[in-house]
Amino acid sequence: MPTDHNFLPPVPSLPPLPPLEPESDPPHPSQAPETNDLPEPDALPPQHADAGLPHPQEEPFLPEAAAPDPAAGAALDAAALSENLGSFRRFWRKYGGDSFLISVGVHAILAIIAVTWVVSVVVINDKRDNRIDTGAGGGNRGDRVTMSEHRVKPRNARNMARSSMKLMSKAATSTVSLPEMPNLSISSLQSGPLGGATSKGLDGGAGGGPGGGIGPGSGVERHFVSVFGITRPGSNALEGTLYDLKRSRNGTDLYVHTNQGARMNEMRKAYQAFVRTGLNKVTFDSHYLSAKVKLYTPDIFIPPLMAEMAPRAFDCEKEISAPGWLAYYEGYITPPKTDAYRFAGMGDDGMLVAINRQVKLWAPWTQAGMQTWIKPQKDWEPKGAHLPQGRLPGLGRGGRYYGSWFNMSKGNTYFVQIVIAESAGGLFSSELMIQQKSQNPENLPSNAVPLPIFKLAPLSPEAIKAKQKTWMKWTHDGPNFGLEANGLKPRPGSFSR
Repeated sequence: MPTDHNFLPPVPSLPPLPPLEPESDPPHPSQAPETNDLPEPDALPPQHADAGLPHPQEEPFLPEAAAPDPAAGAALDAAALSENLGSFRRFWRKYGGDSFLISVGVHAILAIIAVTWVVSVVVINDKRDNRIDTGAGGGNRGDRVTMSEHRVKPRNARNMARSSMKLMSKAATSTVSLPEMPNLSISSLQSGPLGGATSKGLDGGAGGGPGGGIGPGSGVERHFVSVFGITRPGSNALEGTLYDLKRSRNGTDLYVHTNQGARMNEMRKAYQAFVRTGLNKVTFDSHYLSAKVKLYTPDIFIPPLMAEMAPRAFDCEKEISAPGWLAYYEGYITPPKTDAYRFAGMGDDGMLVAINRQVKLWAPWTQAGMQTWIKPQKDWEPKGAHLPQGRLPGLGRGGRYYGSWFNMSKGNTYFVQIVIAESAGGLFSSELMIQQKSQNPENLPSNAVPLPIFKLAPLSPEAIKAKQKTWMKWTHDGPNFGLEANGLKPRPGSFSR
């Protein structure tokens, strides 16, 4: 068979293929042309050409490493990172990482909503209208006034808790044994209306009669009313000033403050100088350091509480400390009915009451001769209580003094002065009541008969509640002696608005 490919028939419609050259066998190695060039390294035979010579042991020839390719290295790093991220994703999903992120997000949203709600509530409450209707009783409502804050917590409640809950004897040799105080607790003596926290401007209204009265009123949350009075004046109120019996007018010490005997002696000198100078307030102003804040109250009926409450109520704790203070109240009154009246009560440590600058009652704690500091009048009762060896029956159990009878006519005004003081520390009290002769025909000085509180306006429910913790038998039902409460116009010095 011919092997020449030129004899192939032509492909239809295709041009003829070019002739192929015949295949030939590769040349034999012996016929290879001789050359002096060495072969390339990769063409070397595994053994030398001189097979008869021993072949030395040589390490295999390694080609030179190629230069690193940056792109290839980056690709490898990316591949390794992708493999690591894949492993982390598998681990994250295996242990619920996605659910954890969702939970954290939901809780964060809830926390933001809660904080926003709390802040909005606090801001709204803080901006609320603090005005309240303070009217009480059956008359018109009291004025709407704005309240301001005052501190209510004692600076050292622990020390106060250690204070004795009994009235203590003022003399070391006394054998008087006093009963436990009824229904009293340290917490009630430290806060609220009884504790002397002031509202600084809360005008407790009192109805019942023409015009709006002034009373302790009602407290709202942190706003409380002091039994010592409020800062807003009114014609149905007495104006009060607090003095420090331990410091002179310019603030210098009069004696060592811790000396109880010196404090009591200074209290005696203050009362006696006041009476000797015709019951002139200048006596106190010119001799003792006074608080800048003045308080206004329709009554002086302060049940037993801590002596520190007086400086706190007058907002002068940094200037005046307890024990050793004196509070002076004055104002104008008028009776609802023409009749004979007399004051009754007791003050721990002392309480003096005067009408038109004439002493009508001296009601001290009967220890250390205090009952003899002021000369008694003949009709003061109990008989013999103001003698050097006199004692007040029922002292510490509701016992009270009865002063002189005096006449008051309806439509006339009278100037009243009340001076209370404290020197021993601990608990103190000043409770003033009044007796109307036509309502008490027997006129017996009985401690068991409730007497009306001396007041210029009706008392609010809060004020009545604050006066419960006492041994005295009293009632809030009784005459009101305020000018507006009895239809009179305020006169100069009556502290009208």
